[in-house]
Order: sequence, then structure tokens, then C-alpha cells
Amino acid sequence: MTGNSADLRLVRTYIELGLPGGRKDFLMSERNQNDTFADFDSMTDRLLDEIIQYIQIYNLAISRISFIGHSLGNLIIRSVISRPRFKCYLGKLHTFLSLSGPHLGTLYNSSALVNTGLWFMQKWKKSGSLLQLTCRDHSDPRQTFLYKLSKKQGIYLYV
Repeated sequence: MTGNSADLRLVRTYIELGLPGGRKDFLMSERNQNDTFADFDSMTDRLLDEIIQYIQIYNLAISRISFIGHSLGNLIIRSVISRPRFKCYLGKLHTFLSLSGPHLGTLYNSSALVNTGLWFMQKWKKSGSLLQLTCRDHSDPRQTFLYKLSKKQGIYLYV
């Protein structure tokens, strides 16, 4: 749960080698790497701010935008895509590659080892994201972060 901007650098290298020519800009997000135990709304705001700032600082004319995420980053990406501030880029969305994303959370996880680990991490770190991942962030399941994210417009996942 402590991802950083270097985790997907090999994927970036493969993309650069596999798609030579043309201009490709890569934002290897750093904004959330120091606080991956925050709640998803906070991490979404930070990533969205980072994306918009990156586009503005480098004065990029976006023709297509793609996301590659790993683990919890995928939920943050999905949340970014559903935000009103991202709406102007939604028509340019080209690819969303989700690697090992817990899109369904862990509510029905049957592994005692995983459940014990999640319980321990929640007690130790007081993690908002783990609370949301286990769908224990609200007593009404329809008010949990993951349920509400599943109902938002933006992208539809096919598994």
C-alpha cells in the first residue's frame, strides 16, 4: 500500500520502446506516495490537481490521455475520471490499463490471512482508504465510497 512514482517506470520504458516516434508525455504521479492511507477523496483531489498542474506547467495540448494504474491507484484514477473538473478531458480518454486493481473492494474476501492483514493495517495506520476498500466507511452499503464510485459516470469496467 505504499506505492511510489517509480513503481511503473519499467512499463513506461516498454511503452516508449513499443511506440516509437510521436510525442508522448508521461506523468509519473508523486502526489499521493507519501500518504497512501488517506481516504480516496483526498487522494483523488491530489491526483487531479497534479494532472491539471502538469498540463498547465508544460502547456500541453492534449489529443489523447491514457492512464496506467496499479493496485489502489486504479480506484483513485476511476475517481478522478468521474470528477467534474476532469470532464473536459473525458472525450480525450484513450486507454485505462488497470493492473491488479481492487475494483470490487474486499468485502467478500474469503482469505483469513488477507482479512487479518487488513484488520491489522487498519488498526495500526487508521487508514481511510482501507476503511473504504473494505466497505466499512458507512453503515449503509449504498453510501460507501466504492458503491457510489460504481454508480458514477466516466468509464465502465468490463471484467
